[in-house]
Amino acid sequence: MLDATAMVAAVAGYSAMSVEDVISAAGVSRRTFYDNFEDKSAVFLAAFSLIAGELTDRVLATDRPEERLEVRAELALTQIALHLRDRPDYADLLLVQSAGASETVIQARNALLERATATVRRAVREDDEHADPVDLAAELVVGGIVEVFHSRVLRGEYAELPALVPRLLLSTLPVYIGRERANAAFSR
Repeated sequence: MLDATAMVAAVAGYSAMSVEDVISAAGVSRRTFYDNFEDKSAVFLAAFSLIAGELTDRVLATDRPEERLEVRAELALTQIALHLRDRPDYADLLLVQSAGASETVIQARNALLERATATVRRAVREDDEHADPVDLAAELVVGGIVEVFHSRVLRGEYAELPALVPRLLLSTLPVYIGRERANAAFSR
């Protein structure tokens, strides 16, 4: 039912999506749906949580704490871009539809962004123990990258997402590692 929810949300949008749409797409009975979920918000939240969890697992599986920040950032962002490219319905649910969903989903979305921001701060501190962990730069980095991906997903440009990674890193990492080090890593 969760894949069906992502598919329906990508086509209809969260506000127009109905329980009937999910039931029909999933090929399950109304009773089966309500045995598992209270309403469309609950199934959407479950789908959002599944997608966010898969994405987080994919990023964590490639993390290399012993590497420099630019390597870790490239590995993480590449995994995110590939996952979103490979699952357009997931990308739409995660980046577009979740922003206009129920309050519970919006809270889950905000929590995911806060975890991503905390991860950036932690990686920066691991790269440079003298870095300021409370600065707003991590929020700007995460928010900016999310917005760039969001705009591409809105336009249906899923295939372009992985190619954006070097430019995103050149645009965001200099605040932490300097322009020279960023250019050396990503000017290809």
